[in-house]
Amino acid sequence: MPRRPTMTEERVPLFLLPHMVMRGIRTHGEELEWVMARRMSHHYYSMSIRTQPVRREFQKFRLMKVPARARRDEI
Repeated sequence: MPRRPTMTEERVPLFLLPHMVMRGIRTHGEELEWVMARRMSHHYYSMSIRTQPVRREFQKFRLMKVPARARRDEI
């Protein structure tokens, strides 16, 4: 199975870094493997996101809908 390409965004300002990480987590969810932010020049960062597919045996649990009340009680 070929590996998915890493998505890289160059020259992300420091104040946008948390928003970019949050966007990556919301976009990819459980498929997220790692997020790496590397400092470039001044206050700019290079951000990379790597994803991997969810293993087949766990996908049925991922697709199950859990009532909101049950999720809230677990926390």
